[in-house]
Amino acid sequence: MVVWQTTPVLDQWRFVVPGQPTPWTVYTRRGEPHRGFLEMQAWQEQIRAYVRSQWGRKARLDGGVMVDTAFYLRWPQTAPQHSRRAMAVWREKHLAMKPDLDNLRKAATDCVASVLLVVGDQQVVSGRMSKNFAEPGQEPYTVISVGKA
Repeated sequence: MVVWQTTPVLDQWRFVVPGQPTPWTVYTRRGEPHRGFLEMQAWQEQIRAYVRSQWGRKARLDGGVMVDTAFYLRWPQTAPQHSRRAMAVWREKHLAMKPDLDNLRKAATDCVASVLLVVGDQQVVSGRMSKNFAEPGQEPYTVISVGKA
């Protein structure tokens, strides 16, 4: 079970944001925005609202910052649900598929920068990233850690 929390640890802030991670998507402004773009915008707004509520009116982080991101995607209903071995095999095969980890990270770090935790993406000088699946029945979520580099 995930506890939604924000934890300050040695000048590092950890945000656990509920919701299905959605990759960064381009809207070319030809016609109506497509579903993927609208889903990304909704997810980004969810991250912004959560980080704003937890960050409050603290000062921006100056200089280089570290941003770690861990994405836990929804476990599909079509995937194995009970056999640990079958679940492990399925997870290993499907983690190497879409969504692209770089695009998940870009969507999340853009939100952090827009909430004024940092001046802009250029301040991010280090960080780790990972993607996995949440356990069956568990809500998807994202863990974002921000701190001085």
